Amino acid sequence: MRRSLAGLVLLLGAALGGVPSAAADTGDTPLGRLNWGVDSQGQPWTAQTLKAHMSLAPDDELSRSPAAVIEAARQHLDDTITPVAALHSEGTVFTDPRHKASAAAVSQLGTVYDWAMCARLAEQPLGQQCASAAAAAITAWTATYQPSGDPIDENQLIPLLQSIDLMMPLLPADTQSQAVAWTSALATQGDQRFAAMKPGDSRLVNNWNSWHLALDAMAGTITGDSELLNRTTSAVRQQVAQNVNADGSTFDFQQRDALHYQVYDLEALLELDLFTSAMPADSEGALLNGLQFLQPFVSGQQQHVEFVGSTVAFDRTRRDAGDPTFANVPWDPRSARTLLRLARSHFPAIRDWTSAMAGDSYPARLRQLAALYAADSRRMMAGLRL
Repeated sequence: MRRSLAGLVLLLGAALGGVPSAAADTGDTPLGRLNWGVDSQGQPWTAQTLKAHMSLAPDDELSRSPAAVIEAARQHLDDTITPVAALHSEGTVFTDPRHKASAAAVSQLGTVYDWAMCARLAEQPLGQQCASAAAAAITAWTATYQPSGDPIDENQLIPLLQSIDLMMPLLPADTQSQAVAWTSALATQGDQRFAAMKPGDSRLVNNWNSWHLALDAMAGTITGDSELLNRTTSAVRQQVAQNVNADGSTFDFQQRDALHYQVYDLEALLELDLFTSAMPADSEGALLNGLQFLQPFVSGQQQHVEFVGSTVAFDRTRRDAGDPTFANVPWDPRSARTLLRLARSHFPAIRDWTSAMAGDSYPARLRQLAALYAADSRRMMAGLRL
């Protein structure tokens, strides 16, 4: 399991009865407990080593993408972050005011991520300005939002989880404690919701469970909960086996008759694989098969008209409400750009047929994550695994 100094300090503090006060970030602390990739020496990126790379190779993507994050953070320093107590994306149509309010709230979390990364990488005084903005946003969200355990709503909080991980060395002790408790509650509520589901419930097999496990793995990593991580790793092996078929199609594709849900399910498994250590090595091949299943549709060799045979009535409700995502039209490969941009960084086997997904026309956060994971993959390709 990848561990940072900040994470180990948190574990020690917890063992002694509390979270310790945050020390000033010296720059030599790993970026976080989540996987942020490794440098050319095979060590987790620190602020120092990433800034040194940016200075030595300013024109490569590993340097340009964090510079873009810092610039985005600078441009949005005056933004007001407005957290909500609950999210209502799942089970609502896109015209529902609750759906719109939820979308507006989580759309701000990319800015919180930009501030958090800026806090670790930017020169002063911008670094401190970003740290203050990120800490205030984390405090507000973790004091306001009440975890529900609904993974369809709460997977949208992943940029916030990443921000918490990045900011942990910079947060005061009380904010650390609040953030750790909130992150733990996110996993606990999800586990309780899933424990109440009856055998045979398709949510135990489909994208609901994939996102549930992704959130558990991230929460367990950030909080240093080894028991949760071990339990999640075993559950991930079972989920991949029951969710991804031998031909690479997912349970979700069969259930919804939509490549939209093939992509959505794989996004959960990919993010779990990239950010955490909870994806068993013997399950990665199935994830790659799931990605390869998309190749003929991305290349245009085949078309698939979406949702025609879906077994889920709510898909028809959303179609009838005018949501273009659920229309019975041929799948648009551009809807897989986020999945494939990240996946091509980690799976060299898909790079040839996903070349159109490369480039800079992505949010700065996504570009940076892809660049960090590509650096990690280059080391793995050399036969040196963490």
